[in-house]
Amino acid sequence: MDGTFSKRKGRYINDGIGKEQNAVMKMIEVNNRPHLAVFATRKILKGEEIRYDYGVTNLPWRSKTIYRVS
Repeated sequence: MDGTFSKRKGRYINDGIGKEQNAVMKMIEVNNRPHLAVFATRKILKGEEIRYDYGVTNLPWRSKTIYRVS
């Protein structure tokens, strides 16, 4: 899901892999309805981005290719 135009707080959570991750996304059930919830995996410092693995490997920002504009 692209959170660009969402009004929900989840749009502020960024992608992160390996040591960048500080949270995980889990599905929980509330009143027999599924909800996605984010849980910290360690203490998140003030001003630090919240990051979890989006679960997609071919995201453009994960590419090692650097494009330069002249």
